[in-house]
Amino acid sequence: MKSVILSVLIVAATSSVLLAQSIPDDDAVESALETVNRVGLHGVGHADAVESMKILNSISASQIPVLLKGMDGSNQISANWIRGAIQKAASRYANDLPADSITTYFEDQSNDPQGRWLAWNLLCRTQPEFRVRTTDMLATDPSMPLREIGVAKLIADAESIGDNAEDLDDAAKDEKLALLRKALENARDVTQIQTIAKQMAPLGQEVNLRKQLGFLETWHVVAGFDNKDEAGFDVVYGPESKLGEFDFAKTYVVGDETAVWMETTTSHKLGVVDLNSVVGKTKGVIAYAASNLEMSEGCEAEVRIGTPNAHKIWVNGTLVMSNEIYHNSNSIDKFSAPVKLKTGSNRVLVKLCQNEQTDSWAQDWSFQVRFCDSTGKPVR
Repeated sequence: MKSVILSVLIVAATSSVLLAQSIPDDDAVESALETVNRVGLHGVGHADAVESMKILNSISASQIPVLLKGMDGSNQISANWIRGAIQKAASRYANDLPADSITTYFEDQSNDPQGRWLAWNLLCRTQPEFRVRTTDMLATDPSMPLREIGVAKLIADAESIGDNAEDLDDAAKDEKLALLRKALENARDVTQIQTIAKQMAPLGQEVNLRKQLGFLETWHVVAGFDNKDEAGFDVVYGPESKLGEFDFAKTYVVGDETAVWMETTTSHKLGVVDLNSVVGKTKGVIAYAASNLEMSEGCEAEVRIGTPNAHKIWVNGTLVMSNEIYHNSNSIDKFSAPVKLKTGSNRVLVKLCQNEQTDSWAQDWSFQVRFCDSTGKPVR
């Protein structure tokens, strides 16, 4: 019996020594993070990053905050790798997480949004009361994943008051509306905003989603420019000849036809302009759409477009976006780019290319454009 106990103790001691020897020091972890954060598309830095991940996958519990901080300098690829290493460590040390250090990282709103969301989840996993204590504060958080949690809580609180507006007295209606207005003010996720609007309608509050989301509604459109064999994407047609200046009285000779600017205002609830409806269903052609964005004060912003068509966007004569992709998925904010807006009128020109595919799913020729800050809040 004594020999069995002795053997167990020896094995345990040996395992502890091996574990201690395999845990990297902080300098090695920092160096590994730098290497992993250099990984890029098309295999750039991949081999070195794979070796460095061996270090990150063997960290101690106390080094989890170091990896969280490493997410501050991450890109989309490296963030996934680092997040995986953090989750592995959290599983190994589920009962020994450094809660104080992770809390400090979470509370610093300048840290990486995804990193802070991960830190919050780690803390909720080990401290159920942490979720209760913090969720009500998340609706205004700069981290979008965390903000969505806070807004979801406001929506749930509103729903708990009652689903049928006809069954609610005035006090209950006012309470529900107050929660929904707060949720709407802070929501950035489009699906959440649509959910809130749907719940406000029976209470007598209609939400104009186009304005709430900041979509440009009125455009001048001219079309018919050649894009046979998808050859027109980089051709400089008339509307591009004087970028930053709009002359909607100007006409263009397009083959045997004369193309003129037409004004259109979308009534689509999400600001979609259907070019097939505006200029007629045509294949192998290009349209230009022009609009003005009035700003009370200039600012740094993002231009965001949802379109299944190849496109370019100029703002005040400067090319800010170019994507030669045809019939990709069509979703809100599919593409975005940084842009500097000035006080007063900002001229927006969009080039939209339709190819000659005959597939039923390749007939859409449409777009929706809005300008937002980095969180998705429309700029005015």
